[in-house]
Amino acid sequence: MKKVILGIILSLVTIACSSVANLKLGKMQNNIHGITWIMTGETLKNSEIPTIHIDQDKISGTAGCNTYFGYAIVDKNNGTFSVKNIATTRMACKNTQVEQAFLNMLSQADKYVSDGNTLNIYKGNILLMKFTKKDGDS
Repeated sequence: MKKVILGIILSLVTIACSSVANLKLGKMQNNIHGITWIMTGETLKNSEIPTIHIDQDKISGTAGCNTYFGYAIVDKNNGTFSVKNIATTRMACKNTQVEQAFLNMLSQADKYVSDGNTLNIYKGNILLMKFTKKDGDS
């Protein structure tokens, strides 16, 4: 179990340290509302996978164990993205390191890039997290 958690944390750190390869930052983006986005990463396969769902100005999803909810400010005209007032359920989880890392990065995000099937979340020019659209979402 420790190896799985360590692998997830290393994956998140690796993603966070990646430099921006996409030149669409700060430009017009696809709409990301009404879609459930599933976090990608090889080491996430053996744990609950964090998700994002944005509906108008509200954000919700699973953070790895608990569900979370809050407010999202998303502007597709310039790709800005921010999350405020995040709250979570308080289930008794065995290990919350992945969840804490996910929520921390989500609260730091300020930009996004989406091609309609993928969603990349950034802080400045640093890629924090990658997501794919859930099958069946339009």
